[in-house]
Amino acid sequence: MPNLIAAVPRVLLAIAWLALAPAAGLADRADPDAGTPTIRAADLSTLLARRGTWVLFDAREEVEFTVSHIAGAIRVPKGIDYAAFVTAQKERVRGKTVVFYCSTSSRSAEFALGVEDELLRAGAGAVYVLEGGLFAWHNERRGLVDAKGPTEYLHPFQSELKSRMTRPDLARWAPRT
Repeated sequence: MPNLIAAVPRVLLAIAWLALAPAAGLADRADPDAGTPTIRAADLSTLLARRGTWVLFDAREEVEFTVSHIAGAIRVPKGIDYAAFVTAQKERVRGKTVVFYCSTSSRSAEFALGVEDELLRAGAGAVYVLEGGLFAWHNERRGLVDAKGPTEYLHPFQSELKSRMTRPDLARWAPRT
């Protein structure tokens, strides 16, 4: 029983943090246990307008990326280990805000969690995950590109996730030809 009583202040502090953090403008969390900060699509759009201050990583499969991606995004190679990724990107991220995204933010949150500390040690200013992923971006009618230029198409990743798209008629499983 003493351990339970000793935990009460920590629980109350955690509840207060969860209640006050959004009001204080603090970053939301993709996964509260993982601690990966998120950035909303509108805030990412503002960040992207400030050229040279950010690095954007797409953590989706190659076919998803070729169907569409946010302009300027760099695709994270499938299967790359965290240490190799950090080694390859440490110069690029120095002094920049780093944002990861995938379709829904699950894969990108997992990857960001694995590299966040090392990217920050390498000099990144901050590391975020796009809240709601590319679906949120697309649903807000924000710009996407493919190899041919601007596009409205989006790869839905899995058939059952197509329902998260507000414009499911724009789902594409392969790049434009």
